[in-house]
Amino acid sequence: MAAKKQQQRPVRYVGAAAVARWIEISPASVSIYRNRYAETDHPCPEPDVIVQIEAGREVPGWLPEREEEWREWARTRVGPGVGGGRPPKTPAGKGKAATTA
Repeated sequence: MAAKKQQQRPVRYVGAAAVARWIEISPASVSIYRNRYAETDHPCPEPDVIVQIEAGREVPGWLPEREEEWREWARTRVGPGVGGGRPPKTPAGKGKAATTA
């Protein structure tokens, strides 16, 4: 009698929609942020898996237990809406704001 091969349980990953819920952004923003921050000192957490789907498209996935890593990344990222980014423009015709001593 042949030994029954033990079947491994599949590894569960989450996609951009779950990551987006974790850090309160849109799923499309996950992809935007991955590209925007890729070559910076603060890149997004790397995916644990890349699934290749039709026409060579690739879909990233992360282990669910990496939620806190993503939340920490979002808390410490710089850019518009989080205290960083480009300073506001000076109103037209006003020049530099006057300073008082």
